[in-house]
Amino acid sequence: MKLYWTILWSLWAARLLQQPTVVVQVSGGLLRGTIAPDGTHAQYLAIPYATVRPRNRFQAPDPEPTWDGVFNAINENVRCPQRYDKMFVFGQENCLTLNIYTPVDAIPSSQLPVMVFIHGGAFLEGSASRNLYGATYLVSKGVILVTINYRLNIQGFACLGIKEAPGNVGLKDQVAALKWIRTNIKAFGGDMDNVTIFGESAGSASVSFHVLSPMSKGYFQKAILQSGSSLSPWAMQYRPIYMASLLAKAMGYNAVSAREIYNIFMNKSDTELLVTRVPRKEGNVVFSEILYVPCVEEKIDGVEPFLIDIPYNILTKGDFNKVPMMIGLNSEEGFLFASLENDTTIPNIEIEKSLPKDLTFTTHYERREVAAKLHKLYFGDKKISQETILKIAKFQGDAYLSSSILEETEYIL
Repeated sequence: MKLYWTILWSLWAARLLQQPTVVVQVSGGLLRGTIAPDGTHAQYLAIPYATVRPRNRFQAPDPEPTWDGVFNAINENVRCPQRYDKMFVFGQENCLTLNIYTPVDAIPSSQLPVMVFIHGGAFLEGSASRNLYGATYLVSKGVILVTINYRLNIQGFACLGIKEAPGNVGLKDQVAALKWIRTNIKAFGGDMDNVTIFGESAGSASVSFHVLSPMSKGYFQKAILQSGSSLSPWAMQYRPIYMASLLAKAMGYNAVSAREIYNIFMNKSDTELLVTRVPRKEGNVVFSEILYVPCVEEKIDGVEPFLIDIPYNILTKGDFNKVPMMIGLNSEEGFLFASLENDTTIPNIEIEKSLPKDLTFTTHYERREVAAKLHKLYFGDKKISQETILKIAKFQGDAYLSSSILEETEYIL
């Protein structure tokens, strides 16, 4: 009996011990990961693929760091700064890392297909965390999975049209990750010419933007969009300097020029930037709180733009990266977002005030008329209330997600 328990204890303890992988050579130096506790795959965690420093806080990232010795890619403890529970911020500025998961028998000559996942979170939150986006399913199918962190919120999407803050640096982070993967994935047994990018929600919109951007050309060969599009009204800033001025105003500053706003933001901590909230306009829905997202960039000498036109124009002209694509949505896309409303916001919701921001009307009368027709379509003769929460969900899902996903599908075809 004693021998029996000794064997059981030894097996249990073995799962707690980290079994190292062989050392791998990447562009930054040598690194090693660990074999997953259940022995199903190898994992290389929090590998730095690019660098953020105070001087390029709102600019494209610098190249990845280099190091001496062997980098132990065994601890995943990195997130980009984001707000938690209204008053707390966690994460670190230099957060550009990625996780790689491979079959245990993968070797440099394996040439396995690679899938790169871009997390969602409304461009406000989320991370590459293995707790959410692990390797259990895909790696068992002979796929190398990569998940990436990228800058979020105002740090990732301050779009001021100046060299110090040109815009879209969160998407430029993603491009830097794709470049790193193309350079280094062979060392992990991956095929650099068989890379699929995929994502959900804001991650899906990001994939859509990569399909549109010349900056991303050649770094992926397939794309999968899950519940998000570059055409989604919440996925584009249409008045970015004005939107940034709203955050400055919420901090107590009456700044209207890009340079003024930039100087204010550069002198604020991550906590000050992220805890400060721009009040939601009364009558609008929760989507209106998604403020700092991709934008069309100004032409700036010495700055490579990620996006130079609105997605609609690029798609209708057919001037995008034509790769095999899968585009999908759910039957009830609005459930999550309706659940984020509360007893205070729901009675104040008005269709006229919560129409997607990419819609334009010639007159206020036309806007009211359209809103009245939509109210009739979704709510009949009922008022918007907790009793009609499922109808609120249907409206939000159709207006902010499903319609744009279907529209992009038509343009791609």
